Amino acid sequence: MKQLILLVALTGALVATWHLSSNNESIVSLLDARATQVHGEPNTFVVALTIQNNGDATELVGVESSSADSAMIVNPGYEGASIIIPAQGKGIMAADGAHIMLMISADLFDEGAFIPLALTFKDYGVVTTRLLNAGSDMTAMNHGRSRGGSVTPSPKLSVSAPNGVRKSGFDIKLDVENFSFVLAPDDAQHIPNEGHAHVYLNGLKLGRLYNSTFTLGEVPANEYELRVTLNSNDHRPYLTEGSAVQETLSFKFKE
Repeated sequence: MKQLILLVALTGALVATWHLSSNNESIVSLLDARATQVHGEPNTFVVALTIQNNGDATELVGVESSSADSAMIVNPGYEGASIIIPAQGKGIMAADGAHIMLMISADLFDEGAFIPLALTFKDYGVVTTRLLNAGSDMTAMNHGRSRGGSVTPSPKLSVSAPNGVRKSGFDIKLDVENFSFVLAPDDAQHIPNEGHAHVYLNGLKLGRLYNSTFTLGEVPANEYELRVTLNSNDHRPYLTEGSAVQETLSFKFKE
């Protein structure tokens, strides 16, 4: 009888765990997870993916893969900052912002193969996906300053919150000079002074902008830096005097 009770209890626990995971993955989805091999480091991969959040704002707090030697979240320039995915929004992990570094023997992870990947969120727990080895071409993933370019006249950018910043969400307005927003395909050629903007929150890319307005969803109490860059049709950042054409907006919400 005790064995039967124990079996029933274990079965119930497993069902509850599966139900929780299933519910979490219906709220937070991990899309298009791709690992790209770092040039000259065959056992090191940069992982990019999209986090789609259909619920309240949440914080990314961890990553792991049972197939890898190690996995870690890297957020250049924002070490220690909370990685927040706004309510009803998305975050794009990519090499030009917060991303994942994976260590795994290349012999165990062939190009075109998949391995499991799990991200942990403060409010929703573990969400899993399959990670594709997309090869070794980092060009498509690298939108950093090292690939940037200058044009004359140089684009200019200012960023504001015309109605003020609110924890429940607020609008952001971009004012530009010497620049035109153009919705172009991913393989479009560079045309001087055309392109789009990239929006980052504490280092996490929130998306691309093809017009001058953006609405930030609700976020929890925390300190934030919202950064906007201007990028060309081929995704390279515009530079002026060697620095990215960008503006930041800093704000803090208390409990």
